[in-house]
Amino acid sequence: MKNMVIWRYFMKRVMKKISVLSAITLLLTANFLSAGANACEEPQGKYQVSTNQNNSFFVKPDGTLWATGYNTLWGHLGDGTADTKKQTTPVQILDDVKFVAAGISIHSLAVKNDGTVWGWGNNASGQLGSAREIKAVLSPTQVPNLTNVKTVEAGGYFSVALKNDGTVWTLGENAGGVLGVPDSEVPKSYSPIQVETLSDISAISSGSYHTMALKSDGTVWTWGKNSTGQIGVSKDVQMTGVPVQVEGLSNVVAVSAGREFSLVLKDDGTVWGWGKNSDLFGASVAGNTYAPVQIEGLENVTYIEAGTTHSFAKKSDGTVWAWGNNSSGSLGNGMKTSTGLPIEITNLFNFESLSAGTNVSLGVKSDGTVWSWGYNDHGELGIGNTTYKTSPVQVTLK
Repeated sequence: MKNMVIWRYFMKRVMKKISVLSAITLLLTANFLSAGANACEEPQGKYQVSTNQNNSFFVKPDGTLWATGYNTLWGHLGDGTADTKKQTTPVQILDDVKFVAAGISIHSLAVKNDGTVWGWGNNASGQLGSAREIKAVLSPTQVPNLTNVKTVEAGGYFSVALKNDGTVWTLGENAGGVLGVPDSEVPKSYSPIQVETLSDISAISSGSYHTMALKSDGTVWTWGKNSTGQIGVSKDVQMTGVPVQVEGLSNVVAVSAGREFSLVLKDDGTVWGWGKNSDLFGASVAGNTYAPVQIEGLENVTYIEAGTTHSFAKKSDGTVWAWGNNSSGSLGNGMKTSTGLPIEITNLFNFESLSAGTNVSLGVKSDGTVWSWGYNDHGELGIGNTTYKTSPVQVTLK
């Protein structure tokens, strides 16, 4: 009997320990799964790239920012010099960076991990927020009065910032109302101003003279010039300094602005566009499109990227499709033949992200390597020479 009592006491102690261990195991498992989910939502240790006509920029997983391509007295390479030169291999210009945006007109912006914005290059219109007398910013300099920023866009002669609170801020030249206020009221701004009619914005994208904003409810809002239909409203409207909703669009999950056209991705995997037809569909298509039209041949798309005159779309099966101007090989298919309809680019299979500039393209593969192709007259490709490439070539970053 005594032995039986001891045995029952022993088993209760064991079961209690097992219960405690089970609880600990479940807690650790839950924490692990939670960390994994967050890692999927916000991938860490990835390259981010951006290119325009003259320069390419690369953010390494360690937060360092590297630049390559052309430099002039405007300092748009960002290496601290005003020398006219072609930098054919990447040089480091900043650290602690999470995002970079190469501008269309020789100014660029970067967002640091602390939410501050840094800019370099042309400041003649105040697009970098520096004093009026400073026309060129030769190295990355903090843009005053911009904090808690999520992402940025460098347009023609203006800059746009999206804050973490969903508000949008602009500065620079206000041609056509690109600052989100009528140009008659604010011709130019050297400090950030809020686009007061916008809130709850999740993404932004800018062309030469227009900007797109995606609201969290899936609607798209645009403002700026409409000379080629790029803001998606009636051709009777030449410009607007007040954001307007693009009619007939809902359930949008991504936006991307070309030079004079616009693309959106809907949650059903379809891609829609409007604006200058020769930029949107290829040089052989004349006229303008003033309302969204579906891009034929694209379905199950998960990612879009609009360049100056060419575009990319990635499908759920990992294939990448491209269309538009290919005179310099910017589509990456080993040829220089342009196309008005999307074609599969087998060289770009399983590329995770892409950046389309002016006849030049950059991409990041799923293995984390960085590649470039297309126009290379100024060393934009970062491969140590100025030879054009019609197929992707790996970029080496020290």
